[in-house]
Amino acid sequence: MISNASDRRMFGKNALHCLGHLLRVCPAHSQLTPQERECLARCAANRSFAVEIGVYHGASTALIRQHLDPGGRIVGIDPHPAGRLGFSLERNVALREIARHPGAQFDLWRMTSNEAAARWDEAIDLLFIDGDHSWLGIEDDWTNWSRLVVPGGSAVLHDTQPKPGSAELDSVRFYREVIAHDSRFEFQESVETLTVLCRL
Repeated sequence: MISNASDRRMFGKNALHCLGHLLRVCPAHSQLTPQERECLARCAANRSFAVEIGVYHGASTALIRQHLDPGGRIVGIDPHPAGRLGFSLERNVALREIARHPGAQFDLWRMTSNEAAARWDEAIDLLFIDGDHSWLGIEDDWTNWSRLVVPGGSAVLHDTQPKPGSAELDSVRFYREVIAHDSRFEFQESVETLTVLCRL
């Protein structure tokens, strides 16, 4: 049961968006700007095996899927917690959004990044991290997943560059203080808050 007015408004807003997406009158929400989407598409072009940490509505998952090698695969990882009525509206939108954009094979793993890493044993050539932006969250994601990127592969990290006029996120500090000094990777470019690295 939805307990207070704020929760009811939020659920109503999410439900309306889910319905709008089903009817194809509302797009899937994305936190990437158009310029960041263009950059991510370039990074995904002709790659064969991608992992995305943090799916939300699946907009970036669908984008990567479209640009991977058609015989490739993307695995999106997100716990998509159940809401007050026992199911995840976000996951519902994500599954539809990804299915609407043909391309490489896709799987959505409904679990945390740490849970997925504990059962993962395959190399990847594109890693997109856009999950938990806390220091511990991105530290876990980087420690668990960066080692799996093959030489010549790319690691793309969202919200790792400062955004003018906004408070600095832990993910920005962690990139600056830790990831930027990781000798396994070389900086390639940054587009707005997105950072692209190449595995040496």
